[in-house]
Amino acid sequence: MQKKYINLSLKLKLFYPVLIALTTSIVVFAILIIGISRNSIYRNAENDMQLQVKTIKKMFERERQLKMEKVETDLKVAHHLFYDMSFEISKKTINVDAINQFTLNIHSISINKFLRNGLQIYGSKEFPQKCYELIGGTTTIFQKIDSGYLRISTNVLKDDGTAAVGTFIPNSSIVAKTLNNSQTYFGRAYVVNDWYITAYEPIIFNNDIVGALYVGDKEKDIKKLSLVLRSLKLAKTGFAFVLDSDFTPIIKPEINKELIKDKSLIKILSEKNQYKGVFFSEVVNTEYIIASDYYEEFGFYIVTVVPSKELTQTSVKTIIFNTIIIGSILLTLVIILILSTTSRRVHRLLNAIKLSNVKLKSTKEALKQSEENFETIFQSSSDEIFVTDMQGNIIEVNKQATKLLGYTHKELLLMNILDLKPVKMAEKFLLNRKKILSEGSHMFDSEYITKNS
Repeated sequence: MQKKYINLSLKLKLFYPVLIALTTSIVVFAILIIGISRNSIYRNAENDMQLQVKTIKKMFERERQLKMEKVETDLKVAHHLFYDMSFEISKKTINVDAINQFTLNIHSISINKFLRNGLQIYGSKEFPQKCYELIGGTTTIFQKIDSGYLRISTNVLKDDGTAAVGTFIPNSSIVAKTLNNSQTYFGRAYVVNDWYITAYEPIIFNNDIVGALYVGDKEKDIKKLSLVLRSLKLAKTGFAFVLDSDFTPIIKPEINKELIKDKSLIKILSEKNQYKGVFFSEVVNTEYIIASDYYEEFGFYIVTVVPSKELTQTSVKTIIFNTIIIGSILLTLVIILILSTTSRRVHRLLNAIKLSNVKLKSTKEALKQSEENFETIFQSSSDEIFVTDMQGNIIEVNKQATKLLGYTHKELLLMNILDLKPVKMAEKFLLNRKKILSEGSHMFDSEYITKNS
């Protein structure tokens, strides 16, 4: 275990500079990528906004498609309810004022009574109410007249809140033309005062077209559309809203209402003539990315607004995160590669160090033994032995020298070898020492001055 720990520690020490260099490179790389990707980040933000608008548009289209599917089913229910009871046309007539739903022109006409189970249909709320309880939405029974198709029983309301009985669809409309051809009409149609997703089926009696059954839902269900918009999450504080064709807000956001209330944003949109596309603009000291598109089927504009920093910060964080992940993977791979390729070398190095330590220990022991042997010989010699430096300063003497000269060991270590020589011998001693230095060794007789002279 200790050996493995030593191996790992040594490897880390050997490659610590490499780790620092790689980590620094990753950080620098991330900074460079962010700088280089700045334009790309803004493009991505614009694309995100366009995608959000398209998503909302698709959701609205889906809502419309669901309404189309619903009215097809609702028409089958209304058809079943209508023909579930006896239907007849009385010879008796009633006088009514027929109102063109488009021009509001009025003319008086006389019509035969339509009866279900013997009861007059004109003005009755029974059939529309029954349908409403089962399928919701609006239902109408039409009676064919010379001018078109007259509403004789309906829960479609006029602006004053009363049932639109007595209004008629003129023959010039696409709905009337389709019915006159004995065909069922499915699609968008103007009903009294608003646009609906509708289905109209001709009523056939004795092989003649005598009227029509209608079911429909308002095309723009503002309440449902509002729920759709508010269910979307646009960054942290982004929001969406809808303008009608006159640029009046019809679906307002739950947050940042002040931007809509004081019309700052709408004013900028109008001035830039940017009701379709993506652009950056500052509103109330904050830069926003604004995307808008026109939804022709509903006749209104979809607008999404997000503070630009929220989208760009998200992209920057994504780049940093991805860079760290990629860098970490690369760093790990490099470390594994380096450690694996150098494992044998490190192992050999450790063995060499171990062998060197063994030799060093052996050398130290031999040196210690040699020193002990030298000390024994040095101190037990019958001759006086002096050890000096190059200037003649005494650095060691044996016991025989202290005994012969009468100085203590400490006193001799404070003296120069010439202090122990008679004056007449000093010059000769220097010559002898010179020979020692040049030849390595030299034997000669010498005299010393003892402590007591």
